[in-house]
Amino acid sequence: MHIHKKPVTRRDFLAQGFLLYSGVISLPNIFGLGLRKAVDQCGGSSGPNLTPFMVFDMAGGAALPGNFLVGKKGGPEDLLSSYNRLGWDPRQQGSLYKDFGLPMSLKYSKMLKGILDNTTAEARKNFRMGSFCHFAQDDSPSNRLNAANLVLSAGLRGSFITNGLGTIDSPSGGGSAPVVNNISLKPTIVNSVDGVLGAVNLGGPAYSEIKTEQIKAMAEATIDLSRIQKGDYIDLPDGKVLGDLSKCAYEKSLDFLAGIDSLDPRKNATVKAVYKINENTASSEVNAVTAALTMNSLMGQSGPGVWTLGNCDYHTGNSTDGDRQDELMGIQIGLAVELAHQMKKPLFFQLLTDGGCDANGERNWTGDSGDKCMTVIGYYKPNGTPKMRRTQVGHYTDGQGAERGTLIGSEPALVGYAVFANYLNICGKIDDFSTYAPGVFTGPGQLESVIIFEGKDS
Repeated sequence: MHIHKKPVTRRDFLAQGFLLYSGVISLPNIFGLGLRKAVDQCGGSSGPNLTPFMVFDMAGGAALPGNFLVGKKGGPEDLLSSYNRLGWDPRQQGSLYKDFGLPMSLKYSKMLKGILDNTTAEARKNFRMGSFCHFAQDDSPSNRLNAANLVLSAGLRGSFITNGLGTIDSPSGGGSAPVVNNISLKPTIVNSVDGVLGAVNLGGPAYSEIKTEQIKAMAEATIDLSRIQKGDYIDLPDGKVLGDLSKCAYEKSLDFLAGIDSLDPRKNATVKAVYKINENTASSEVNAVTAALTMNSLMGQSGPGVWTLGNCDYHTGNSTDGDRQDELMGIQIGLAVELAHQMKKPLFFQLLTDGGCDANGERNWTGDSGDKCMTVIGYYKPNGTPKMRRTQVGHYTDGQGAERGTLIGSEPALVGYAVFANYLNICGKIDDFSTYAPGVFTGPGQLESVIIFEGKDS
């Protein structure tokens, strides 16, 4: 796009496609809105104070019970008679790591290694996890597990990217399906930092070839123009209010433009230090992408972030492939927790997978098993250690599979709702659960029975 002359009048701006701000000084439209309400809204941001939320999706059916301890009705440490089909023996001396609430395999879990290698002791002190034991279809996108759209419906909207970010072009942004399939809640799909920056709408096709700096210059010129034109309507009813409102709207637009650079994790010193990236890191490099999702979720610049790790259908007759994918996921969870710690922000996440793996008596994954599934939730609380009512919802049996007869055992969507209930509880909004999930967990004690983390003020 070539600008042949410097725009001077409002007519010039309109002629050159400057549509982003043009409606603000159209008198009939503004007066029709109700000036007083508009001024009140211009004065500040609105919306609930909700905790950042992320989903970590291991697509393909990962062996989560090979990393996290599952138990019978008494909880994770109510041990099964054997774990030979789950790839490890928690009865071995020194086999458990319990610092996160939900025990993990100290000897075998590469996911634990990834978390520990990428978090400080200070971050780990305020980080806890719990689990849901349930069945899910193996290696299938049909499991309605992903709770991100429920969280979005409860009001967790981003200031720049409203619906959040995902890395798979699906209704949930991940490998598994959303609990409720509502296309209006689909996240923006990105696979690079450039994709994140490009997701911000600067005014439609007229701006596709204009740099942010050029749009900013036009906005600044329009503020000056609006100040000059203010005299044309100052004597009209509410003319002064209109002048203040137009100035506010333009300045808000400038704030918006100035903030776009903040979407790039490669320009944030804290993020660069945690994720070990710099301004020259490739836009599509995995740590740059996950840093963008995590940082923007933590800063409230996007809604929920959904990051998916593929190739988790790793029943290849050995443990090597599974160990590699488990560690990659552990690294990203650890980095997210550490960034939340460094930024002094809370973080709540869901770790999910579609199905599970079966071992052959050793830690060799030889087949799929939908009964060997589980979902994990994690909570980092910057101002104290999260308190837990329980560490496990649902349970496994001595047959080394999830009991399908529990409240959440046979229906993945109910697991998603249980994740959402915990999220609302840590936000102090559990009383709103029935508003967003009508007809779910309405029986006596059902809602309480799926709560792992205590409420906001606990």
